[in-house]
Amino acid sequence: MKKISGPVRKKIVVAVFLVAILVGSGAYALAVSGRDKTAQGPQNIVVSEGPATSIDYTIYDLFQEPWQEWWADRTTYYSTDFIITSGAGWNTALFMPGRSPALSYQGIIYAPYRYAIDAVDLTTMNVSDPEFMPILGPTSVVGASASIDLYFQYLYETWWNDYWIDTWGGDGDWVGDAFYSPGGTDGYYLGTTYSIVMNRAAAYSWLNMPTSSDVATWWTANKESTEDAWQNWVLVEGNDRLDIYCGYEWTYDSFGVYMDLVELGPDSVALQLDHISWGYEILMTRWLTETQVSPGLEPWYEDFSMQVAYGETTADLTSDAVCQYSMHAVKGNKTADHAAWVFEPAKVDYIVKPGHPSEYNPYKALFYQSWNAGDVFLGTEVNYEQTPSEFDLDAGETLTFQLPTIDVPAYQGVALTEADYDNLAAGDNSGFLAIQDNGQIGLGYWITGWPESTGLNLTDMYNPTTRTLVIQGPQDFENDVNSPTTMYHGTPWIEFWVDSEMPLANAGSDIPDVVTETPVSFDGSLSTDDVRIFNYTWTFTHEGSPVTLYGLSPDFSFMALGDYTVTLTVMDSIGNVDTDDVIVHVTVLIPEFPMILVPIAATMAMIAVFKKRKR
Repeated sequence: MKKISGPVRKKIVVAVFLVAILVGSGAYALAVSGRDKTAQGPQNIVVSEGPATSIDYTIYDLFQEPWQEWWADRTTYYSTDFIITSGAGWNTALFMPGRSPALSYQGIIYAPYRYAIDAVDLTTMNVSDPEFMPILGPTSVVGASASIDLYFQYLYETWWNDYWIDTWGGDGDWVGDAFYSPGGTDGYYLGTTYSIVMNRAAAYSWLNMPTSSDVATWWTANKESTEDAWQNWVLVEGNDRLDIYCGYEWTYDSFGVYMDLVELGPDSVALQLDHISWGYEILMTRWLTETQVSPGLEPWYEDFSMQVAYGETTADLTSDAVCQYSMHAVKGNKTADHAAWVFEPAKVDYIVKPGHPSEYNPYKALFYQSWNAGDVFLGTEVNYEQTPSEFDLDAGETLTFQLPTIDVPAYQGVALTEADYDNLAAGDNSGFLAIQDNGQIGLGYWITGWPESTGLNLTDMYNPTTRTLVIQGPQDFENDVNSPTTMYHGTPWIEFWVDSEMPLANAGSDIPDVVTETPVSFDGSLSTDDVRIFNYTWTFTHEGSPVTLYGLSPDFSFMALGDYTVTLTVMDSIGNVDTDDVIVHVTVLIPEFPMILVPIAATMAMIAVFKKRKR
């Protein structure tokens, strides 16, 4: 118990003193002395912690997101991304980072996936510190509450015509209908929409709109200045405070901010805020890292939606988005060329620029050995194409992978040629199709982290039947190979292998001459699979009751004579099963303890008497 004591002259001083000191959980004894004291003897005060933050991360819908029209524009402008395959559940592309002329044909095959976050009781943001909005009025207003429903996506023709032009085409600051057209941009123009609901206290804090103001009148007078203030704020966020340059290779640019404010009732208003930019998706990764919502994974987002409910001390947040560049094709670890996909967390920074901070800086002169499927330089040293990241989990955090249960595209861990890359750029993907080894995927190599001897074994966290991998925090993934401050690759490095063959169960040879009540060891080690067997289950009937054992080599003691048929069922990484039987012949009955004990005891007694008489 923590004890606080000291002279106190006025009651109000006691109250201020308590607020300043009692900030940790636990029990406190307060001894108060002074002329105006109101407490007689030590007063026990219990201070409890607030709600614990919990965050669930889910990765799902691998290969599902279609390649939208902006990808063709990017290929035309930058020649770094080339679509290999497309279709429902069949989307893959080639990324060529072009780090140096010597490595101009370095290539990484990647696939899209969705990433959902469900965060409860975040202490890193609240209505007075909303992160995704500025505070244009008082920084703290009692009773304030607000919510944000946010969405962003790269501009495409239908959305541009049906929403942006239709909603804002008559606005005095409209960027112009011709600003966007398919084939006329670099593919990175981004549209962001905010739907914000605030009570009047929050509107006073966020917009500086007094609670007594008439909403329509105030908005008519302050719309333009509010739009300007928001634009100035987001430019400072993107170019100064959270400088996005080294994650985007360009500055944060704003092409328009459009707002409308309406009154919902006597105590709430709704603000529609829409924004066209270069770079907002990178700024979002900065915000989610700063608030510890997603500090270990900074992907390139598409089709991003987020909902935030703000309270006075905490916030709840959910988000869902398509992610690119952190799920890529590799040669399965410790295999000759097995087709595999790997989830590798990364930071968004990928260049170094004087005058701009970059987490890529420690990696700019480092190399790693490429095991990227289809890479012209497979097996050789290549430059880092991005910044490896460490996706650690705190207590209360969970990372779940939901794998597809259908066939997916995959690529053997072999090298392609420069001609194959040139042909793909010209529209001929035959070289890549030639190394495909498609099929269903499950957990592949089951140790993540380095050194391997202390890495996390994922076996018991994976369910082959449901194809789910669930990792519970706390987990501190280690992979410090280059130096204490750099990682060889992002961690956790989690491989998912194509499993194209049925497992083959082998329960071993029949077991003869077993003695009752003596442990029998089963052995399933001769069972095989092209990836790995994840479950060994042994079943049989013993003395009229079913028995189930688990593991590669469990033990069991039989209590009665007889021949027992024991069935081994093995399951591979995608839930395929096979069975095999072994017969245990229990033919020798162990002698009962009393039958042995009595003759031995009698014999020992006779010997003792005989020796006594001989003395």
